[in-house]
Amino acid sequence: MGFSVKRQGYSKATQLLTAVANDMASNGFEVIYLNGAAGAGTPTDETESVCLKATTTVDPLAGDEDQPWIVFITARSTVGDDGSGKLSYKFSDGHQNWLRVWICTPTQIVENPDGTWRIAYKYFKDFMPYNASGYGTREQTEQGAGFLGYDSLIRTHLDIKGGSGTARDYTNGFFYCFNDDKQNQEKDFTQKNQPNWGRVGDFAAHPLSYRLSISDHGIAFALWGESYDSEGQNQAWFCTQRMVDKDNGAVIVDGKSPLFTVFSLEGNGDKNLNVSNPTQVLYMVTREADVTTPTFPVSATVDTADSNRIINAVQQVAIGEDEKFIVHFPNGLNSQRYGYPHELDMIGYTSADAISHDNTIELTFYGESAAREYAGLGANSTYNKGMRMVMQTSGNGID
Repeated sequence: MGFSVKRQGYSKATQLLTAVANDMASNGFEVIYLNGAAGAGTPTDETESVCLKATTTVDPLAGDEDQPWIVFITARSTVGDDGSGKLSYKFSDGHQNWLRVWICTPTQIVENPDGTWRIAYKYFKDFMPYNASGYGTREQTEQGAGFLGYDSLIRTHLDIKGGSGTARDYTNGFFYCFNDDKQNQEKDFTQKNQPNWGRVGDFAAHPLSYRLSISDHGIAFALWGESYDSEGQNQAWFCTQRMVDKDNGAVIVDGKSPLFTVFSLEGNGDKNLNVSNPTQVLYMVTREADVTTPTFPVSATVDTADSNRIINAVQQVAIGEDEKFIVHFPNGLNSQRYGYPHELDMIGYTSADAISHDNTIELTFYGESAAREYAGLGANSTYNKGMRMVMQTSGNGID
């Protein structure tokens, strides 16, 4: 069993999440929580939260007796109000349209007193300084297990005046966010790594497309803002899968058999395409046979302590002497304990000059008799330059 689809035209993140959740639930995932209530359900209209549990259809080790894992996604699509009933395009006034994604294990599910779910924090800080006049700013910092964000951080900024205030929710893990640039300039929340696709306006002017592929050993998902290919910024993606043998493509199910998640929250934009941005692509070990909680994400593009780079995200040569272009696959994988001579096969990368966004290419490797198809995602630099990821859409594991 396998599945791959591309859909387009979603102006609300909550409606896009409904479509994605239904695609996943129809192809190997099980809905176990929906819009604040535990249990099975069918997403309809607008979905604000959903938890989907992988089955052995999408991962041979996903059974409860082996290595179960979940995908938890929340969404918000609200129009801003300046407090007087007038439309506001400010993020801090509630003009928000985004997704957040956690990929972890059922162990990390925490049930709140009201029956809603959240994902457990690996770190939490509650800080409230006061000045001479008695006014203060309360800051809560959460590091969620398996959260797809820079450093896994979510911050809540609460202005306190006489014991009351207005909470403003910030994060460095929006999986899609057109918002006002002032969000990055709020006091105490200047974050160089704040994803911001940099457009202000009505949601209908920024429709989204997504591509989803589900194989017999993982899932890959990408979304992007329509008509912004030249900006090299307005896109996000993730891939969660088991490793495969680099010689024959066999899924690795022996030993610790770690499950890896690789993700990107945005492109590199107009930054120097010859210098690797360490946070542009990140990865983590979602779980192992004897480890039931994810690691914090680390750079996938720069070597760091106890972690190898697995993707070349800068300008690169991708043409061989035989005049064929070259696609690479993430390799050099390691957990915090072990290194592996295997690779990931649901995503690859090449020069952005080799193919275009949505082009489909055929690749034959691992000694397979039939070609696989991979679709190009957006380039990671402006004007379709730099590096381009590709995602498997058909072939072994998906047919």
